[in-house]
Amino acid sequence: MGIPSYLVVSTLKAVLAQRLARRLCKKCKKEREPLPEEIEVFKENNMEIPKGVKFYTPVGCDECNDTGYKGRVGIHELLIMTPSLKKFALKEYASDPLTEQARKEGMRTIIQDGLEKILMGITTVREVLGGGEIKPKE
Repeated sequence: MGIPSYLVVSTLKAVLAQRLARRLCKKCKKEREPLPEEIEVFKENNMEIPKGVKFYTPVGCDECNDTGYKGRVGIHELLIMTPSLKKFALKEYASDPLTEQARKEGMRTIIQDGLEKILMGITTVREVLGGGEIKPKE
């Protein structure tokens, strides 16, 4: 955009990314065991599935018009510009190293927030992954 980086860094306080996922219907969602491929998605994002946690799948009922979903839930990522991130941003022009540094400082990514909502039984893996379905390996 042609704006000097020191101007952007000095005025930027935080960056919020968000998207909506469909919320599972509370009346008809069905409990199931996590698939090994789903467990792998959690591992790839430095998260563990606690023992005994169940995942849920949409079913469909009169309450949700047979969709299995009712309403939406926000999935968020918040980057707060700490003094160390500001210094880092002044030296680095690519977004990947800045994101990695923010994660080291405790930022939870949008995918991690979505995975947390799966563990809470609010939404599904398919919703968090943007419609990508994880199929069992044969």
